[in-house]
Amino acid sequence: MSLYQLFKSGMTLIKAFAQGARLITLPAVGVPVLMATVWAFYHRGVFDKNLFIFTLLSGGFIQCAVNFFNDVLDFKKGVDQEGRKGPPRLTAQERFSQKQVMSFGFISLFLACIIALPLIISGGWPILALGLVSCLLTYLYSGSSFAMADKGASELFVILFFGLGAVGGTYYIQTLEWDSSLIYLGLQCGFWALSILLVNYLRDEKEDRSAGRKNLVTLYGREWGLLGLAVTQLLIYLFCFYWLDTHPKAGALSFCTLPLSAVLIYFIAVTPPSPLYNRYLFFMSLLYSLFGIAWIAGFVL
Repeated sequence: MSLYQLFKSGMTLIKAFAQGARLITLPAVGVPVLMATVWAFYHRGVFDKNLFIFTLLSGGFIQCAVNFFNDVLDFKKGVDQEGRKGPPRLTAQERFSQKQVMSFGFISLFLACIIALPLIISGGWPILALGLVSCLLTYLYSGSSFAMADKGASELFVILFFGLGAVGGTYYIQTLEWDSSLIYLGLQCGFWALSILLVNYLRDEKEDRSAGRKNLVTLYGREWGLLGLAVTQLLIYLFCFYWLDTHPKAGALSFCTLPLSAVLIYFIAVTPPSPLYNRYLFFMSLLYSLFGIAWIAGFVL
């Protein structure tokens, strides 16, 4: 194989990995890690750059693993049928076999564990326990026969994993302490992750029903899914009052993104399920990032 062919094959593999990893979902991991790190610095005056980078990378690879496992499971369950509204999947496109895509998932999980070693050394057994539970739930969420994503448990999973777990674990890694304020921040981040998930549910209602998936939309209908999205967003901004009381600038600036949230929910509500929801999914992830940036700006300004 020539050097050019080797380079071309490598680029193809990187592009496929990026597609299957669904990078658009990475703010669900990156934002809570960043917010918790900033809070640790301004609350306790500590910041370890290396631990922050390792936390970010480890969490990112765990998220990639979830997406790869879900890629294969959706194909097996018949969710990725012709006319699918979501982004194209690796397995459904037959670019890679189920075994290969599952391998991508396990490689991502392995990399997450290797990168997490300095975090375990620094944080001790609590971080080890959190890491083991995270790895187990990553596979159980979508890559196993149990499949939490099919059992109506995914909503709770994203709140615990992408919210309380990500925020609490990051803060503890930096400070080796715990604080009650992490409940508010963790729930806010968890509800943002849930909002992203609910947009997926609203887009894929037909496919999820045919695959026998149990979630808020398939069990109770689109109206309840929209109500759940609105309530979830409302709770995020109600928690801003905690920050308004303790750190006014952070609370006020993050609260300023509320009108954008209302506009986005309106467009989702009046749009029937279609590929347009992929844009809404991008905007929800972007809004989450803007919320986090605004919150952080409140401590910097």
